[in-house]
Amino acid sequence: TVKNNYGKEVIFHVKENPLMTKIEIEGNTKISDEMIKEQLKLKEGELFNLEFLRKDIEEVKTLYEAQGYMMVKVSIESPEKEGRVKFNISEAILEEILVTGNIKTRDYVILRELELYPGEVLSKRVLQEDLRRVYNLNYFTTLNPNFLPGNEYNHHKLLINVEERQTNGTFSFGGGYSPTTGFSLFSDLYW
Repeated sequence: TVKNNYGKEVIFHVKENPLMTKIEIEGNTKISDEMIKEQLKLKEGELFNLEFLRKDIEEVKTLYEAQGYMMVKVSIESPEKEGRVKFNISEAILEEILVTGNIKTRDYVILRELELYPGEVLSKRVLQEDLRRVYNLNYFTTLNPNFLPGNEYNHHKLLINVEERQTNGTFSFGGGYSPTTGFSLFSDLYW
């Protein structure tokens, strides 16, 4: 209770932040709970701190990015009276791979070069390596990957738009005559 300059009493009700009794992590499959908890500023047995919580959400995303995973989403359930905080991690899942722009090249020629399959967590490193292998086929001048929203939360469709290299076809035809074998003809088509 404090008296102000006008003779009135002002009463402040102070409510202390809850003590952190438990930190739970859910939804992570690629990084262990222990590794994530090492990065957190919030610690069990200490008072809850909203600023630490905001930084911890960014730290978890940064940890995933450092491990090569992309588009990870982190949300939390507010601390309850008993001081429990739950981090809900949603790792980005590849739902489908779509290929556009290819006319002469079949889809399976492109898809067989990919190690990233539907149902897997999106890895930036694997995707870059996959696109490098497709480009090294030397069939395309341009590869443009793009992500479209999937049918479920944090599921994505990978759209690979390709521009095929212009190729020249050649046709060879020839023949000859030999007294021992007679006439011989050959033809060759290269596309």
